[in-house]
Amino acid sequence: MALDEEWTGVAQRVAACPWTGLHPLVLQGAVPALMGNRLQLIVAGASLRLNVSDGETWALLAVSGGRPITLMGEWDGHALKPLTAWGGEGGALLWQRSSGA
Repeated sequence: MALDEEWTGVAQRVAACPWTGLHPLVLQGAVPALMGNRLQLIVAGASLRLNVSDGETWALLAVSGGRPITLMGEWDGHALKPLTAWGGEGGALLWQRSSGA
């Protein structure tokens, strides 16, 4: 889905139930990038803050290799907590958040 469509979905869910704390987002063409000492997700010209540990930061940077990936995560209104990422031909799984993270 396009970023605009994802934000529209978040707005509709908030309008339907303002107490919903987490919102699923699926972002295509997303590129993880270090900005200063924080991992950001660059998608459609926007920069989103990611909620990740140091180990997850380096794992996401490594699997993307600077190339766009598709990433699914939970948006809490401030940052995106990545849950899984895939890319390449056939949509191969590249990374998945461990249960202990």
